[in-house]
Amino acid sequence: MDLLLLALAGGLLAAGRHLRLHPASWDKREYIYAARYRGARNDLRQARQLRRSVQHREQRAVGAVERRLTESSSRSRDLVRSLKEEREKLRRPPLGPALTDDFGELRLHEHHLQFLRVAPDATPAPDGDPLRLARITVTTELSPKENCYINVRTSDGDERSAVYPRRQYEERDVNAFGIRIRRQALADAEFARSQKTRDAELTARIDKIEADEDRTRQAGRREIEELVQTQQSAPERLKAEQKWEEARKKWARDAHRLPPLWARPWK
Repeated sequence: MDLLLLALAGGLLAAGRHLRLHPASWDKREYIYAARYRGARNDLRQARQLRRSVQHREQRAVGAVERRLTESSSRSRDLVRSLKEEREKLRRPPLGPALTDDFGELRLHEHHLQFLRVAPDATPAPDGDPLRLARITVTTELSPKENCYINVRTSDGDERSAVYPRRQYEERDVNAFGIRIRRQALADAEFARSQKTRDAELTARIDKIEADEDRTRQAGRREIEELVQTQQSAPERLKAEQKWEEARKKWARDAHRLPPLWARPWK
């Protein structure tokens, strides 16, 4: 039963399409199916097929340019996305592993200094955001009798100190760690300068790619416009359109109904 219904539906669709392509008034209905009018139907079909063939060739030509532009745009977007990701990583260097064991309230990384929250019988935990070494100034306050301090001042003017009680820390150890931080800060400052140079290179490259892609897109639009204009006056289009219009009018005179354009209109 299902196959029968499908066959019936398919037959109805085919019949409807045939009627759509070959319309005729009731008194001229023989033009739709009669064998003696097969030649008239073939003439109409051939004119329609010629017109469609020309249209398809033109659409393929325009589509080829559009695909080229789409592929170019996709490549540019992917490259720009990759470069921006590199630049973002450059601007936010990772904390990285600690360069030394924790020293009281401080943990030294390759590019950052982290203050720690230290409590008895607890694992030290970060206390605030890590500070970029290239943007801090470090000094030490040493006292043989009182607490020692490692003072940190950021480029924004904020100040913070790590306290080292004399009963727990030797003056020379505090001084050595302060020197270690300052040396690493100098290394990070050099790294930051190279980052800035690379950042500028990436930004310039991104700007160039985007500008080139914009020019390519504009040139592609002009190319499509010129191609469409050329197609509008192409001899093969004019010939196909003429044959189609003549075939439609002849059919309308004979069958008293004008066939639909059916094929997609010209761009």
